[in-house]
Amino acid sequence: MIEFLLLNCKIKKQLIPVTFLWLSAISVHAQELTWTWQNPFPSGNSHSDVAWIDDQTLYVSGTKGQFLRSADFGTTWETSNIPTTARVREIHFINASKGWAATNEGEIWHTTDRGTTWTLQFEDASGPELQDIHFYDENTGYAVGHAGFAENVLFRTADGGGNWEKADLPIRAGASFYGMFFVEAINADTVFSAGYDNTFFSSFDGGVNWDTTHLPLSTGGFYEGGDFVNDSTGFLVGPDAYILKTVDYGKSWETTTVNADLDEQNEHWFSEVFFLNENTGWVSSFGCLYKTADGGVNWSRTCEGTYGTGRKSFIQFNAQNQGIAVAGMEIYTTNDGTTFDLVLPVDPVNTWNAIDEVAGELFVSGSGGEVFHSTNDGRDWDIISTPTASTLTDISFIDENNGWVVGRDSTVLKTSDGGATWQALDTDYTGNFNGIYAWNNTDAVVVGNAGAVFKTTNGGTDWTQATIDTENNINAVHFASATTGYVVGRSGLVAATTDGGLTWTIQDAGVLSHLNDVFFINETTGYAVGNSGQILFTDNGGTTWTPQVSGQSSRLNSGFFLDANNGFVTGSGFVLVTEDGGLTWEEQDTPSGNSLNDILFIAPDKGWAVGSNGNVLYFGEDLDAVTSILFPFEKESSVAKVFPNPVSYQTTFALPSSFNGKGTLQVFHLSGQLIYTEELFFVAGQGQWVVHPSLENGVYAFQLMAGSQVRSGKVLIRK
Repeated sequence: MIEFLLLNCKIKKQLIPVTFLWLSAISVHAQELTWTWQNPFPSGNSHSDVAWIDDQTLYVSGTKGQFLRSADFGTTWETSNIPTTARVREIHFINASKGWAATNEGEIWHTTDRGTTWTLQFEDASGPELQDIHFYDENTGYAVGHAGFAENVLFRTADGGGNWEKADLPIRAGASFYGMFFVEAINADTVFSAGYDNTFFSSFDGGVNWDTTHLPLSTGGFYEGGDFVNDSTGFLVGPDAYILKTVDYGKSWETTTVNADLDEQNEHWFSEVFFLNENTGWVSSFGCLYKTADGGVNWSRTCEGTYGTGRKSFIQFNAQNQGIAVAGMEIYTTNDGTTFDLVLPVDPVNTWNAIDEVAGELFVSGSGGEVFHSTNDGRDWDIISTPTASTLTDISFIDENNGWVVGRDSTVLKTSDGGATWQALDTDYTGNFNGIYAWNNTDAVVVGNAGAVFKTTNGGTDWTQATIDTENNINAVHFASATTGYVVGRSGLVAATTDGGLTWTIQDAGVLSHLNDVFFINETTGYAVGNSGQILFTDNGGTTWTPQVSGQSSRLNSGFFLDANNGFVTGSGFVLVTEDGGLTWEEQDTPSGNSLNDILFIAPDKGWAVGSNGNVLYFGEDLDAVTSILFPFEKESSVAKVFPNPVSYQTTFALPSSFNGKGTLQVFHLSGQLIYTEELFFVAGQGQWVVHPSLENGVYAFQLMAGSQVRSGKVLIRK
């Protein structure tokens, strides 16, 4: 008997990743396994800056070398990356092809092909954090920043970045903060800059010599945004609704404020300013946009909900009232200058706390009382609502229908229909639950703050509070068998049970760092991970715990082991991997710059990590790389159906489309070797074929091709 299954056959979004364009439409190449984004798409990192090339073309930079492009004003995006793990704070392009990027680790990168490839031009070993970069032409440019807020830093180049020279700047003694947040080259000789020490810098000889002006003090702190209209007129903005204006090259400044409620940070904390000309300009607070048509004498205000409430790091407008604003992960565009559309992110950005897998389906618990569900390896996610709005901290599914979740505010929920309905369970406990371990539909242990441990043996109808001698918060629980289990928590707490969780014995972990997760391979061999890079190992049931060398000093969030050798640990934007039981740990970088809260592997070459800002990362063979080529399969029929299942000698799969014509089915070994081909005929509104593959057991790649268009997925053969 042969079971022929088609897996993972969905197109996620209209996105064409630059890094995938090498893939052929008629072959599958062996790929290096890496971590890739699954949610949110195309990126789950924060954005920093925008280069607005023309009415429709946008370039966006962000965390971990992120670089995005849109050719349709944010409707669709293609991804690229600057080869750095740093945050790309600012980008500046002098045309559609040629640009520069400055990072928070003192790097300056250069591209001549629209950001497809980048070359490192400059890196300061002292590691200043660059805050802004600006080029007057392809030769003359400036980059500014700070060195731990203890020094004003400015670099200049006269040869397009081939050489960068550090400027010798006048020092204002006694300032609490130093660092330069703004630079603009007005012409080949004139350049202006401003610093956190309330100093304005001006040079009229190409940055060789500098004059300084003390800026009026802002009662709310230092200024953050600047823009010059020409070589004489410019603006600076800061908190408490402060706007400074100069009309004499920065020699003197006029202070003005707008009608903003100073008790509402959302209204008064100005971070960005942009002027189209001497009269028309905009200033942004967190949630309000102010506009002037008379050079700053009068201002109108829009605090519409469509503008968001996050701190803006970029705003820009044109004469047609088109505009762009950036606030963390959010990118807004407008076509009328008043009503804004959120163009990124388009996927859920809840904090995703814990992940579980059963029967090929993924379930994730998150903030806002939501559970996320995928039936195609995480390519697409459904949102499952629950009766609570509280954060759900952990999840345990028994099968695709029966599962448990726990969370803050005493939340314990149970479902028997895959999350369609939920039953709220009462443990008679007031506090936050942090973890759950469920053996089946009736037996489970939940743990929480202030030493809370509860067990049920009748599906949650009744709960017994366990005996454990601690008031510390318990962060995680794991059982190696029906009787033997372990918990970890604050201040190095480790405790063990041998009676199924009713009584617990405190163990000496030898550390005071908070421990965040625990995982046991069997009743005696296990691991605990926690703050300060702690990984602890025991092979005697916790009688002794031995620190392992993680190579990290930051918080470690979760741990997972496939077997005695292969293990995985998450941190902030990275995953640690061991193949020798933790004797050595290797850091794997990920595209995420956020906290990764949980990790799950079902094979050494297939796993997921989930975290804050809706981050879902996938590790494994990227068989969907070619599906970014648009193919006319109907959205409602995007999953191939296979029947009968199981079958004895043939199988039928259906995939309705709007395409008419001849196509091809190809099946490959994962190495890329073509092993099966069959010609197919597509009829609009239909798409059903019977095939007779003679294949050995295993996982294969398949492609459906119609002309130059491709659809791909996986095939599992079981005899």
